[in-house]
Amino acid sequence: MATVINILVVEQPATVRRTLCARLSVEMDMAVVGEAEDVASAVSLTHAQAPHVILLDAEMPHLDLVEGVQTLLTQAPRAGLVILTLHTAAVTHALGAGVAVIVGKHEGTSALLSAIRRAAAGCQQH
Repeated sequence: MATVINILVVEQPATVRRTLCARLSVEMDMAVVGEAEDVASAVSLTHAQAPHVILLDAEMPHLDLVEGVQTLLTQAPRAGLVILTLHTAAVTHALGAGVAVIVGKHEGTSALLSAIRRAAAGCQQH
């Protein structure tokens, strides 16, 4: 039996978060184990849920992306990180290579699912 990828979705607004969670839940190899509207809420959930992958929207209001990523990676060092963004080049430049799997919102569902699977595979190597 294949391993199920446990995902924590960090997204605001709630309607978009629920839509993402509903879409991810239909994948046989994925399970949403938590939802958060900001990094602070996500940190508490990482301890309780131990996600394999954290999906973070780079364009959330009031998010300092670099600080948020550092916080999440410190609190959940074994989790893979997927950044969902409208501005892939800017996010890649801000974070540097190898910190996270970055996927553009314009790339669609298959790219997002692939990014989550890549991040999960990378976190299993730790």
